[in-house]
Amino acid sequence: MVSLALLGVSAQWLVAGAGWRRAPDGAAAGPLGPLSAFALPAGEGMRFEGHVVQRLDAGSYTYLEVERAEGERRWVVTLASSRGVRSRAGEVRVIAMGFAERFASKRLGRSFDGLYFAVVQPL
Repeated sequence: MVSLALLGVSAQWLVAGAGWRRAPDGAAAGPLGPLSAFALPAGEGMRFEGHVVQRLDAGSYTYLEVERAEGERRWVVTLASSRGVRSRAGEVRVIAMGFAERFASKRLGRSFDGLYFAVVQPL
């Protein structure tokens, strides 16, 4: 099981790596960056496991297409330096922090219908 502290640190690295910053103390409430604007879909769990069927490297990020046991495929983006990506694991655990119904990657020159922003761990 992943501790919340570990998830928090990983989330901070993902956010910091993307150049998103926290609002100063006392700033008005509102979206602090793209992850805060992308809530997980209703009924979606924060975690799932599956098999990596496709991997697209894009600079400091890696996009993974993960197939769950029931056959459903989902796209996930994480830091390329994460343990799950570095290990080139075939089986992974995804801990989602956010979701975009449609996300365009300028570096890859393509769009994703349904993309999870996540921490990825090898199983």
